[in-house]
Amino acid sequence: MILRELCPRDFYWFATVENDFPDLSPALTGLLTLLLLLDGRDEELEMIPKRVVSALSWWIGPNLLNEKLMKLDQWYEVAFHLCKQRFDVTMDWMEKQPVPKILLMIQVLTKHAKEQEREMRKARRKS
Repeated sequence: MILRELCPRDFYWFATVENDFPDLSPALTGLLTLLLLLDGRDEELEMIPKRVVSALSWWIGPNLLNEKLMKLDQWYEVAFHLCKQRFDVTMDWMEKQPVPKILLMIQVLTKHAKEQEREMRKARRKS
């Protein structure tokens, strides 16, 4: 049994939970998230000791969700820019990638944009 990384396709699940159950306690949300991110068969999930469940659900928040969970509108805006301002099969591929990979892609794109802007300023000064 493996605890997988958060993927953008999970944002739809979080949006559904947030919309359908706005009064859900953070502890229960953590438990549901644990079940979502555990990559295993039902028989394996049933064998997790009770004492481990609370520790795992507590660990998930700061290690897998903080700074990585986006609202759907934020995700679509990011995906739109990463997919070169179009929605196509690239977005389907991106939704299956781990969020840390997406965040790294955003950093690379931002760095590239800043470098291009710097080069444009240099070119303007020379002319």
